[in-house]
Amino acid sequence: MTLSTDRQQSGFVLVAVIWVLASIALLAGFIATQLETLQNQSFAMEQELQGDLDRLTVESTIKYLAATRATSFAGLRTAPFEQEQSFDFANSGNFFEPSGSDIRLDGRPYKVSGNQVIRLQDAGSLVSLRSDSLERLRRLLVHYALTRAEADRLISNLLDYTDRDDSPRLNGAERFEYEKLGMLPPTNRYLVNPRQLYNVLGWQAVLDKHPQLLEEVTIYVGDNENFNTMTPLGLSDFGERDRSEWQRLAEYRRAASFARLSDVTRITGNFYAGDPLAVSLVPSRYLHLQIGDVEGGKHELIGITLTPNSNLAPWEVDFRLARNNASGKFKDKDEPLAATVAPTPLLN
Repeated sequence: MTLSTDRQQSGFVLVAVIWVLASIALLAGFIATQLETLQNQSFAMEQELQGDLDRLTVESTIKYLAATRATSFAGLRTAPFEQEQSFDFANSGNFFEPSGSDIRLDGRPYKVSGNQVIRLQDAGSLVSLRSDSLERLRRLLVHYALTRAEADRLISNLLDYTDRDDSPRLNGAERFEYEKLGMLPPTNRYLVNPRQLYNVLGWQAVLDKHPQLLEEVTIYVGDNENFNTMTPLGLSDFGERDRSEWQRLAEYRRAASFARLSDVTRITGNFYAGDPLAVSLVPSRYLHLQIGDVEGGKHELIGITLTPNSNLAPWEVDFRLARNNASGKFKDKDEPLAATVAPTPLLN
């Protein structure tokens, strides 16, 4: 009887020990999993913070360069103009002659410090959302397979959204039409960033289908036909320019720049039929700056006005849009140029 009881007690103790050991093992595994999760979260937060710091550093450097360097036909100079070895103020043939190490303002990608990629775009050569005629905007919309009537309707809605009255244009829309659809009414002010187009009646469906359209427009006064800084689509005159002609222009400006309108005629082999007064071959004071991580993830689109009416700084940030690569056109499968190192040690 005693022997049987002892065996039962020993068996119970053994089972209890096994359960305790199993519980400790499960607890240790749970703690290890939690620690690994916390470690991964900490690493991800550190990486995100480092990315934010890298983008802030790059943005500050670009602002400094844009505010302290002169521009040329090629883009933004990277060295003070008066310190360049080739600069001779008395005998220089052209103040806007490129230095050979200019940062291009045509949206080409540059790989810079912190594993970041930047694109600088002269916004003055984009399609303006506040010009007088909006003819370039009409041509852009027609390029995206809209009929001219559909394009005119969208433009009428945009004008009604930004004008100061509540009287709708023909085919336009004012407060009543927006409230009937449960939408926010027009602001009756110019747009403050390109993405505000989503709030204009009829535009969301077009932008959802053609999100790259936002890369072609700007809230600034623009519409300059700058053959040095226009986007590839703008350079093609929204599909109107002959493809071989467009390719010659694009190929020429990869390494060179246009100093006069006759250069355009010489490269294309055709007489320029546009408005010569709309041509400006030097950059405007408006910039679109895109900063993003090479591997994807977050990137920003920043609108900058240089030398504004400000008592605080030689630039003004007009808007800042954050988005990730999955929802934006930061990488283009048809991008003709791979990311290159920016021609200045300040960004490397």
